[in-house]
Amino acid sequence: MIKLKKIVILTLLFLAVILNSCGGVNNNESAPPLSENKSENRENIIVEYIRLTAEEAYNMMNELKDYILLDVRTDEEFKEKHIKGCVLIPDYEIKDRAENELPDKNAAIFVYCRTGRRSAEAAKELIKMGYTKVYDFGGIYDWPYKELTASVKKLMSPPTVYNIKAPVAGNYPQGLYKYPGRPNSPASSSFTQTIEWLPAIAKTFAPDTQYTAILTITPANDEYTCDGLGIEKVKNLPVDNVSDISMNIDGDGMVIKIVFEKTASKNAEPELLFYDDFDGDKLDNTKWAFCPNWDRQGRSTWDEKLVSVGGGYLRLGFVRDEDLGKTKTSVKDDAKNWLRAGAIRTMERDNVNIIFENAYGYYEARIKFPKIKGMWGAFWLMSPTQGIVTGDGIIGTEIDIVESIFSDKNRYNAAMHWDGYGGDGKGVSSGDNNKLPVDIYDGEFHLFAIDWSPGEYVFYVDGIEFWRSDGGRKFKFSGINQNPNYIKLTVEGASWAGSLPADFTEGEMLVDYVKVYNQPKVK
Repeated sequence: MIKLKKIVILTLLFLAVILNSCGGVNNNESAPPLSENKSENRENIIVEYIRLTAEEAYNMMNELKDYILLDVRTDEEFKEKHIKGCVLIPDYEIKDRAENELPDKNAAIFVYCRTGRRSAEAAKELIKMGYTKVYDFGGIYDWPYKELTASVKKLMSPPTVYNIKAPVAGNYPQGLYKYPGRPNSPASSSFTQTIEWLPAIAKTFAPDTQYTAILTITPANDEYTCDGLGIEKVKNLPVDNVSDISMNIDGDGMVIKIVFEKTASKNAEPELLFYDDFDGDKLDNTKWAFCPNWDRQGRSTWDEKLVSVGGGYLRLGFVRDEDLGKTKTSVKDDAKNWLRAGAIRTMERDNVNIIFENAYGYYEARIKFPKIKGMWGAFWLMSPTQGIVTGDGIIGTEIDIVESIFSDKNRYNAAMHWDGYGGDGKGVSSGDNNKLPVDIYDGEFHLFAIDWSPGEYVFYVDGIEFWRSDGGRKFKFSGINQNPNYIKLTVEGASWAGSLPADFTEGEMLVDYVKVYNQPKVK
């Protein structure tokens, strides 16, 4: 019995030695032997990942048309150095992120890490998750191909682009020029977008013509790149009437080519993009918001209490408030002529979210302006990008469709302002109003409009043109704004507009309706 126990004990010790020598845990950052295939048995089907040398991987990637290069190191290691064109998913996040970010389980995936251990573990995990073509070529330290390495930039988050509509004969195109993708975005998802239409469009889409939109996406932060994003990651790309779509990486940016089907043989009927006839008893907050209670022009303050809707009209009131003026300025004449006034816009008061915006369109409003010295009302369009200084108006322009400045002299004007309002700010107006075609201070409503297209601005009163600017000499050689604007209806005052009448206490500006069309209205 004792002898039998000794035999059992010796046998167990022998097995332990054998098992220890074959199955010991290796905690060092070292790769499995080269040319060794690792397999996982999934439902009795052997699926394996393949271990390659750097040279073998390099040659395979040059031969394959489509493949995914996967870096499974940490963010910090990635920042130091990585292989150009790779996708970063740290090895400890493979289970959670792979299926979402690598949806094609039959794609060829080349995996690497620092020296080879984590790439092997990641390759095993990918096989378990159902990926069928996984190649592990070890560590970046063994990668000799310097032309494929890049200075480290972080991969930009997948962008959600501006809604691009299919071309329609007779309609204005859409415009975007370095337009921010999302307001107040974190650096990882901040980008700008630009649309170029081919063939070029001066006014509206022509009939029976095939158009291509070239959409350029550029990270707003130099630390980020689009290199590594596929077109399938870009959200909100058009689908309707698209005949082809493709993408290529240009530096850190992404260029998407969208080929649309031909436009119809004749122009479509015009449609309204925006409309409000103020038929109610309060402001429609699905279309408008009160302007913030800002001080304006050194003689007025916007106040939502002076905005009302009634009798089928928007009513923008304005009242003299000398007491408020005394809290705003030490200049006695300015305090004496201070106004509180109503103002609305199609942008929320948070200065971030926009209710309605549009680039290129026919905008019109039917307005009754009061004739009072020292104040003016305005119908205007404002760019969120107006303050970006570029030397021209392409990236953002305040467009004043009409301002009732110097109403006491029967004058009014249109104007544009760009490059902000500081020392770099530029502007131009319709100038001498002695040739104005209509007296707008006759106590009646009048129709004010702008035809804003890629080639020009044309301003109208009661259907009669009173100013035109083509982006050339008349506009100081500046370009037509290509970015979306939101709408504003306001009243304010300024010292340079003169003093209010001595007996003035209060007044109002009335607006019958506001409309925005997708085609020119005045032929």
